[in-house]
Parts: sequence; C-alpha cells; structure tokens
Amino acid sequence: IDMSTLLALIYTATVTPYEIAFVPDGGVALEVANYLVLGVFSAGMVAAFLVPFREPLWKGGAIVRDHWKIAKKYFCSWFLIDVLSTIPIDKIISQLLDGGDDAQTSILMMTRGARLLRIVRLTRLLKLGRLARTTRILSRVAQYFEKYSE
Repeated sequence: IDMSTLLALIYTATVTPYEIAFVPDGGVALEVANYLVLGVFSAGMVAAFLVPFREPLWKGGAIVRDHWKIAKKYFCSWFLIDVLSTIPIDKIISQLLDGGDDAQTSILMMTRGARLLRIVRLTRLLKLGRLARTTRILSRVAQYFEKYSE
C-alpha cells in the first residue's frame, strides 16, 4: 500500500497543478486516472484501520493490535486530512451547480479551487517520510546491536 500511495502522491504532485492551471476539462483518461488515485488513497484509509502500531517507549513500547485503539489513534491523527483528500469535491460542485453561462464560469472557478484541495494529499508524504525515518533508525539500532553483541 505504501508504494502505491507514494506513486499516487507523485502523480498528484505533478499532474494536479498542471490540470488546475491548464486543463479546464481533462477528458475521460484524466478522470479515470484521478479515480484510480482516489481508490489508492481510499485503500490506504482502510489499511490505516487495520495496521497495528507501536506505543511510544515511555508508554511501554508495546504493539497495539486492538482495533478500537487503532481507530482512535487514526481518528486523532490523519483521518480528517485523508477524508478531505479523498472526497471528489470538484465533481460534487459540478453536479450541484449546473446552470447557464454565468453559472458555468462560476462553476469553473469553484472547481479549480476545489481541485486545489487535492494538494492536501501531499501531506501524506510527511507520513511516508516519518515511516522511512523510523525504518532507517531501526536499521541502525539493529546494526549497532549486531556489531556490539559479538
């Protein structure tokens, strides 16, 4: 899931600004790609409810597998950002505000603004960065123990 999320984030970081600035109606291919990215982020949300986490060392450092505790931790951290970034706000606004020429101009401006909210997905890079840092630290600790345990 992390690798597909990373690829989806790279796609979002490169394509979304271009799409917002230059492509008023991206066509079917771009829409399908955006829905695939949405699916990847949604799968990541589901996984976040299922993946155990380790408590901080000052709390004992135990691995927490209780689904209620996992859900509570997720709700208190990334859940709101994840939900906001997976709602296709531009599509919802387009469906709600379908009207004449003035309304269409207004809709275009609103949907471009709403598409900017997809940039919120980039905050997930922070989460992946923390994961990479933690993995690197654990690797160094393991190397240290391996070196000095002999």
